[in-house]
Amino acid sequence: MLGDPLCTECFDYRGAVLWNAHLSALWARTSAGLYQEVARAAGLSTTELRAAARLSYFKVVEFQARGLAHLHVVLRADGGGGPADPPPPWLDAAALGAAVAGVVARAQIPVAAPASQWLARARWGPDFDVRVLDPLEGHADAIAGYVGKYASKTADSGGWLAHRIRTRAEIERLGLRPHLVALVRTSWVLGLRRKLAALRLREHAHTLGYGGQFSSKSVAYSTTFSALRAARADYVEGLRGARPDYDGEWRYAGRGYDSPEAETLAEALLGARLLASQEVPTASAASATEGSTEP
Repeated sequence: MLGDPLCTECFDYRGAVLWNAHLSALWARTSAGLYQEVARAAGLSTTELRAAARLSYFKVVEFQARGLAHLHVVLRADGGGGPADPPPPWLDAAALGAAVAGVVARAQIPVAAPASQWLARARWGPDFDVRVLDPLEGHADAIAGYVGKYASKTADSGGWLAHRIRTRAEIERLGLRPHLVALVRTSWVLGLRRKLAALRLREHAHTLGYGGQFSSKSVAYSTTFSALRAARADYVEGLRGARPDYDGEWRYAGRGYDSPEAETLAEALLGARLLASQEVPTASAASATEGSTEP
């Protein structure tokens, strides 16, 4: 029952979807506010701070069991010249942690909503955790592990929400627990609201309203995809003696399973999952439906 509301009638499904839909904008406001927070604490202007230091980040998005997204963010301070320069001595882990606490407490954005009784502003909650990462203690491997973990994780932890939903009928066939079905359905319904059209909630119903990427980073945090493609091409060229030709296009390769046995097994597993998701009546409930004569 982890993640399910104690009272489904009391749970703010519209507010939950709108929170997810505004998460990217709230992070943009927060990341910009980090410079202002550090500069204020150091007694500098943001222009002076950018000349002396640069803040780089890498973030990944995780869906909680209750269907709300939250962030894992790695924040690093560099010198004014970028990653090759050390940060100023006063800009240490403690200073960064204090800046995060300050900006998290103040960052907020207005929410696009057609009714005032809905969520009016999006802001961070009171619970956040700041840790110091030390590459010498293996924390760099933990950072890389975030990428692999959340690259394939969806809100339902089973992959059922890994693809865009095209019709409302698909929602009922997903085999999800009722709470997630309600979130998906709410996103689908809110997608018809004109004042929410810019959020494209129907396109993101499978991500419960969240429209961003599972991971993103600032430009100076690490390498780029272009550099990674070049490294792969160099590696292949060393093996085959010829450089591969990447044109940046995806092409349809096929669908389905490699063998009839695999397809049969997948169908059996799907049937078992759908059957298990159905509520099994208890003994007391069964007796009540059989028409007891007791008062």
